[in-house]
Formats: sequence, C-alpha cells, structure tokens
Amino acid sequence: MKVLHAGMAAVLALATISTQAASIVQTFDVAAHYPDQNFTHAFQYFDTLGGTRTLVSVSLETHLETWDGVVRVDNDGGSRVACLMSKGAQAVITFSDSNINDYSNIPASYLTLKVSSTLGVDLAPNEYDSDSTTTFNIGGEDYASLAGPNYANRLIITEGPRDVTAVNFIGLGTFDATYNSTQTYSVSEVGLIRSETDPSQAVGHVTLTYNYITVPEPTSLGLLGLGTAGLLLRRSKRK
Repeated sequence: MKVLHAGMAAVLALATISTQAASIVQTFDVAAHYPDQNFTHAFQYFDTLGGTRTLVSVSLETHLETWDGVVRVDNDGGSRVACLMSKGAQAVITFSDSNINDYSNIPASYLTLKVSSTLGVDLAPNEYDSDSTTTFNIGGEDYASLAGPNYANRLIITEGPRDVTAVNFIGLGTFDATYNSTQTYSVSEVGLIRSETDPSQAVGHVTLTYNYITVPEPTSLGLLGLGTAGLLLRRSKRK
C-alpha cells in the first residue's frame, strides 16, 4: 500500500513539474500611411493541440501613432470671426467575431482617438484683405493654419491590453480585425470660412495574446506514473 501511495505521489509530482506557462502573441503591423485607409488582419483561434495546452486568458491591444498634417482656414466673409481649429487622426478597429462584442471586455467596434492640437484664432474680415471672396487663399489677416506635431513629437495612443473571454477563442478557425484609419480635423464654421487640409500620417498595430499552460498527455503521464510505481515496487521487493 505504501508503494502504491508513493507511486501516486510521484505521478502528481510529475504533473506539477510538467506544467509550464507560455504565450502566443499575434501582432499585425500597420505601416506608415496617410489616412483614410483600411487594413484587415486575420487572427487565429487558440489550438489546444489535442488537450496538451490549456488556455488561461486572452488579451487584445491596439496602438496608434500620428504626426504631420495641416489644416488651413480663410475668412471670405465681411465680418471678423473667432475660429477654433483642431487637427489629429483616429483609428476605429472593428471585429468580425461576435464573441468580442462585450463592452466589459472588448466591444466589437471601439475608437482610438487623439486630437493632435487645437488653436483659436481671430480672423479679419475679407474686405480688409486683397484676396478673392470666392476661392481659398493662403496669406493675409483673414488666413490661419494649424500644423500637427512632427515625428519627433508624434502622438502615441495605446488601448489595452484588455481581457476578452478566453473560452470563446478556443478551436480551429480565424476572425478578422479591420483597422480603419482616418484623419480628423475641425473648424468652427462661423460666417464664410473656407478650409482645406493636408492629412496626418499614421502607423499602428493590433496585438492578440493567448496565455496558456502546457499539460502532459494523459496516456504519457499514466505510463510514466506506472513506470515510476513499478520501479518503487521493484525496489521494495529487493528490500
């Protein structure tokens, strides 16, 4: 009986020793580009490899960097106006898998947004300037511009990592994440203000991480345990 107990203890000890934590990281990079552009990534589900791996948790992270870009305004009206300008970029990540549609984890569509800069200006009326009232003109007291940050001062926005429901991502198959990158700018439209813009540049990535533990195959573990118990029994008989 003591030999049997020793054999069982050996099996449990081997199971504990054989279990190891590991991670699978799937990252899709979005190269530097001018919004508006879309990029679709295909993520793989977690494969248990016949029950030899147990999924513990899943997390998702998005990352956006943006820089450059200019927004310009020209007052073609006959009155002095106060104008507020802003310039930036955003990325909306949408997921094809309904399992992600849970706000307590990751919503099916969520927004990463940052306005790069904001500027308030006082624009002179057009009659005090020599430019035309029917076209956009650069220069003069009725003109202003706002530039986004240069690359050295670029904006970096990260969402996550945020946990998703792990059990929903076990099995073979794929799901898509679409990175929708757009530039953002706004001009408070008061009077006859005309505007134009050069787009910001953007770069980013979407990362999915599977955290899991490896477990020994039941057959292998059983044979190993029986072998260990046999060795212990053999030693006992020799005594």
